[in-house]
Amino acid sequence: MKTIVVIGGTGAQGASIVRHLASTNDYNILTLTRNTTSPRAEALARLPHVTLIAMNTAHGYDLEAFSKAAAQSDCAFINTDGFAVGEQAETYWGIRLFELARRAGVKHFVYSGLDYIGAKSGYDPKLYVGHYEGKARVQGKTSFERLISAEYG
Repeated sequence: MKTIVVIGGTGAQGASIVRHLASTNDYNILTLTRNTTSPRAEALARLPHVTLIAMNTAHGYDLEAFSKAAAQSDCAFINTDGFAVGEQAETYWGIRLFELARRAGVKHFVYSGLDYIGAKSGYDPKLYVGHYEGKARVQGKTSFERLISAEYG
């Protein structure tokens, strides 16, 4: 059975991913959360093969907890919360979590990103959407994409 570490597992998209993976009985799912007693976290904890891991941070992501979980994992699903951390921090965390996952030996990394509206609109300020831009910078045709291509072919 493979193991996957999940950031954003209690959110709308992440919870759907965790529920689906649990239903396959193919994965042990390590779900990091700031609040293990929230109704969403408790619902996930009742699923088969789901383990909640408390993040000891009020803001951002717990690098130590993530690194430990990633070291046990074959895969990672990362959906950073730009609404909670802000556009600049989301860019930082997306890249940093990738680096830590790679260092830990994670073989398959999925980052939940969004289209680069800025680039597609010619950087029109009327169409600027911060949470799109933060995610797009992480996954876009930038150094991150070149790094992934170099690392994974």
